[in-house]
Amino acid sequence: IFPSIPTPTVTFEGIAYPGSNVIVLKNGTLAASVPASPDARFTVALSGLSVGTYTFGVYAVDASSVRSTLQTFTMTVTGGVNTGISGIFLPPTISLDKSAVRKGEPLTMLGAAAPASAITVMVHSDTELVVRATSSAQGIWRYVLDTTPLEMGSHSAQAQAKLSDSISSYSDMAHFTVGTTTILAQKKTCAGRADLNADCRVHIVDF
Repeated sequence: IFPSIPTPTVTFEGIAYPGSNVIVLKNGTLAASVPASPDARFTVALSGLSVGTYTFGVYAVDASSVRSTLQTFTMTVTGGVNTGISGIFLPPTISLDKSAVRKGEPLTMLGAAAPASAITVMVHSDTELVVRATSSAQGIWRYVLDTTPLEMGSHSAQAQAKLSDSISSYSDMAHFTVGTTTILAQKKTCAGRADLNADCRVHIVDF
């Protein structure tokens, strides 16, 4: 009688945002959803996996229902071998208080990040601007941008976080225009009970 080989386990460890919801996907479908701790750390263990090659994705949804960019990992799972992926540092989220802003008026950029992390925001324009902020102990960062130096037209912004020696990738782009009128950003409204992973979208992950 041959001894049975334990089914493999893959463990994900990293930093998101305090109280955020961390989602793990397996080949594009929902595999786990766990809350991050008050210090923004998370650990997710997927067990009972069959031998094979998988693509895993990890992202977080902050308290304002804004989703981080997806971090992906492709690996081959072998029978009886446990695998750990550590050092995951999810990029910050970013939102704007206006979708259009009159030139010279302030534009507030804000989001969630690891507590006490240094935030770098890249404003993509004809002449790019780089501004910096620091997230609070609750993981909230904010920067009020003077739009006077920006040319009229379309712009976008991305945020990156640094904590100790760890540097995240950049967030998704947040788009806005500079012109002669100001339009407040529309508050995101989630779909309701069908939105199981709280990313304000109903799609295959919720099923």
